[in-house]
Amino acid sequence: MCMKQDVSFEKFKNTVLIYGAHLVAISAMRYLKQKRPDVMILGFAVTSIKDNPQELDGLLVKEISEWPKEANPKDVTAVIAMPKKYHEEVKKTLLEYGYTDVVCLDLYELSALIGEERIKKMRSLGFDVRKSENDISWLDLYIDDIHLKFPTLFYIGDEEIYENLDRARIKSSYESFISSKGVLEKNRCGSRTGFDDGKIFMACSEWDEKAGSGDFAPWIKPLQLGAALSERTVADITDDCGENISALNRSFAEMTGAYWIWKNENSLKYKGLCHYRRHFVFEAEDDFCCGEADVILTTPRYVPGGVEEMFLVETPVKKPVMEALKKSTAKLYGEDVKKKLEKYLKENFYCPNNMAVAKNEIYNSYCKFVFPILFEMKKQDEKAVYGHEGDRHIAYAAELLTSFYFYFHKDEFKTVFRDYKMLQ
Repeated sequence: MCMKQDVSFEKFKNTVLIYGAHLVAISAMRYLKQKRPDVMILGFAVTSIKDNPQELDGLLVKEISEWPKEANPKDVTAVIAMPKKYHEEVKKTLLEYGYTDVVCLDLYELSALIGEERIKKMRSLGFDVRKSENDISWLDLYIDDIHLKFPTLFYIGDEEIYENLDRARIKSSYESFISSKGVLEKNRCGSRTGFDDGKIFMACSEWDEKAGSGDFAPWIKPLQLGAALSERTVADITDDCGENISALNRSFAEMTGAYWIWKNENSLKYKGLCHYRRHFVFEAEDDFCCGEADVILTTPRYVPGGVEEMFLVETPVKKPVMEALKKSTAKLYGEDVKKKLEKYLKENFYCPNNMAVAKNEIYNSYCKFVFPILFEMKKQDEKAVYGHEGDRHIAYAAELLTSFYFYFHKDEFKTVFRDYKMLQ
């Protein structure tokens, strides 16, 4: 059985192998070192070394077939540290190689373990930080009258993070990120404009069987993405009708939905996108359109080390993708816009998940800016035979462009930031 977040590290054997090579894996390794400094951590195991780092924090990353040579699997606790959807498959692999003591941790289980200690540490440094009721993998950070999201897990070591935390610097960075017109507070959004004036299309897939029958707010409209690649229909609206790029869903992910909204829905005052398991949190029914607002974005995330570095380490936006992003931006919009993009990538804030709601003409302008870059990146992938069409790197690049676009045009729009709730 895979153990849950009440895992007892005291029961671990004296030798541990971490299965995984990304943020959850490195965070599990660091946390284990803190809890059990007497344990010897062999290193990190992966199914294939291709596209994985060679080492993490000085420990080797090797294919699972190599590790039984280093230690008898029966004497090792194997910790699966990766998204839950891979756990059963990886557990079978470990059993085949003789590992019988297996512990599973995913992002949320590890975040629950680490989050409490992160809160204690940051409060000792004078920060008002709290557990999030909406998404356990991020903490709520309050500085004066602003609300930010702070990561529970870092790719940078804890000591480096804490040494560089400074309230004034974080606040200054935030203020350079937001609109000069000001961020509208939740109680200053004006009167309701009516449900008929706005819809948020909820990205869902063939795997989300309840998407078409869920108990959602009246302004939520399920939109099945990748419908051109599926034989099942789970929503009344699908992204393969009208003008669409549904067939690109494996690399464009939720952005095939954004494209469909851009090209096929122009009768609403407000329109935008959320996800099947990520919904904007509104305070009341009459808070949806926010009267005075031009744009609604997710609450900004503070990322220590800068946006570019975080994406390079934690997402499929590796160096070739980042280079293609910058090159495509320069080709389409010139060196000046590319330099502004590069400047933004050094910032410490972004709005996640390509979740944006805006007045119709603003949403269209945003898409008109973003999609030519994404299509140019796809062309560069094809010329370079990049070979990662299914890893959603285009969608992650779009996440950067979404934040950049609204940052680039921040002085033109009145913006509302809203948290999102992670639904199970």
